[in-house]
Amino acid sequence: LLAAKERADKKPHTNSVISDFLYWHTKAEPVLNVEDPYIVAKDPPIAAAAGNEEATTEEGDAEEEEDGAAMAGARQALGMEGLRSERRGIVEKSAERLEAAVKRMEEAKEKNMDALVDLKGLQDERTTFKPEFLEEREKLRDGLAVRYQKQSDLMEHVNNKERVDVDAIKEALSSANETGVGVWSPELIEKAELKMQLLEALAALRSATEAAQAEPLADEAARGAFGKTLATAEELLAKASSKGLGLSPDLGAEELVAKAVELAKAPAEADVA
Repeated sequence: LLAAKERADKKPHTNSVISDFLYWHTKAEPVLNVEDPYIVAKDPPIAAAAGNEEATTEEGDAEEEEDGAAMAGARQALGMEGLRSERRGIVEKSAERLEAAVKRMEEAKEKNMDALVDLKGLQDERTTFKPEFLEEREKLRDGLAVRYQKQSDLMEHVNNKERVDVDAIKEALSSANETGVGVWSPELIEKAELKMQLLEALAALRSATEAAQAEPLADEAARGAFGKTLATAEELLAKASSKGLGLSPDLGAEELVAKAVELAKAPAEADVA
């Protein structure tokens, strides 16, 4: 059996994991100290007092020489000495990071203070700043207010049937054109012009009709002029009606046109008779 075991040990194992397991659990020596099975690497002795420092140092040096480099490495990796060194490094690094963070905070604080000073200066500068467009804005606002007022006045003259004063309508239309009401409401300007022309045509027709009643239209020229005045009035009346523009019934525009039509026909009928 021993000979078979020796032959088996000389041959390589087919499974390296099993081979390593067998080696470390059967042939390799344990690394635990026989004095304390829970200590992997025993720490060096600590100096008891300041007066005994040299003796402790000599004792530690002698023990260090006996343990060798392997024990020194084990102490650094697994002992309290290595843990103390590692924790000291962690504390030093944490202190450095804290110091750098405090330094950055102080720098940011100084920058914020400088920014607040600059902001205060900018605020004082803007407080005393007077916009240059205020005067132009006031002029524009006043001009628009005047335009709106003239538009309202002209709208009253156009839409109110009782407003039949030609001079008043002409004055309102002139003021509206001067203030640019046509930019806002060109249709209102067109209606105002139409109403003014219609009132002037009716006034001319009324004068011609009264003259024809006083003295009949004797010749062809007089009848032609009268007919032209009548045609103008009829055309403007039709146009005003299509635009929804009404006149006061007191003007008697329809009766005037009807009377003018009769006067225009009367001379022709007399010639036929």
